[in-house]
Amino acid sequence: MNQDDLFEEQKRVDTVITYIDECLRKLDEQLSDREKDVIYIKKNFWEDVTVNLDNDEEKAETFSSIKQQADLLSERERSQKHDANQYKKLERLKDSPYFGRIDFIEEGKRRRNKFI
Repeated sequence: MNQDDLFEEQKRVDTVITYIDECLRKLDEQLSDREKDVIYIKKNFWEDVTVNLDNDEEKAETFSSIKQQADLLSERERSQKHDANQYKKLERLKDSPYFGRIDFIEEGKRRRNKFI
């Protein structure tokens, strides 16, 4: 590899690191928001549920209300876990963003200066 090739590869690695940093920043914000949502839902779970067991219709509405809150909480927790896993993966990738590359140039063909 000559100096130009090394320079282009370094630019590519720097671009990947910058992209990973931006993704990590966005995920960090999302994780913070999701954590706040989960805490809020857990704190206010029973305040957002109407409990009325007077008759079968009211019992069904109560069950539906509890299930709806539980589903919402479950979805937020799954999203939070997914984002946390993505964050961990990106942190690991940031430490080694260069996976290698092999360019094949056919005999008689010119090399193109393209990356990413």
